[in-house]
Amino acid sequence: MGNKVFLFLIALFFLSGCLKNTPPNSQKILPSPTVKPIEETFSTWNDEAGFVFQYLEGVDVKQDTADDTSYTNLSLTKVGEDGQILILAKDTKLKDISLWNKNADDIIIGGKNALSSVLEDKKTIGVIDEGILFTIEITGNSPALNTTFAKIKNTFEFVYPTSSAKSTDSSQFDNAIEEESVVEE
Repeated sequence: MGNKVFLFLIALFFLSGCLKNTPPNSQKILPSPTVKPIEETFSTWNDEAGFVFQYLEGVDVKQDTADDTSYTNLSLTKVGEDGQILILAKDTKLKDISLWNKNADDIIIGGKNALSSVLEDKKTIGVIDEGILFTIEITGNSPALNTTFAKIKNTFEFVYPTSSAKSTDSSQFDNAIEEESVVEE
């Protein structure tokens, strides 16, 4: 009889473990880590050739001042990354951008009709303004330059010099003493 009681207690012990109130698949749920988006900071380039754009901070902009055939010749690079962005502004005899490249897609840049083409590892955008052909070209596979190219494409604007009236510095009159003429009779 002792064996029966002993077996009964063992069976009861196992059954009590199986009948515990634990929900199936009860895994402890850990909070998922939140991923903060990387904030990108941009700088603005304002070119004397009549345009402005934004580019990723940390990208180097160099102007080729020895180029006397262009209104502007810019090279944008990122240290440690392959490729570059070239921006040129040159006179053109073309009256319509559609004549510039027959195998390109129509886009708008700076509020003007433009063309965008891809040839192997080179993307090029062309736009004409006031008889000047502006080209923006990227080569290579640099993440920073790809971000910059997209930002240039979205922020490129034509700016025109405005005549500003000469302003006089009013401070030169601040210390002037008004004199009254007194006529004595």
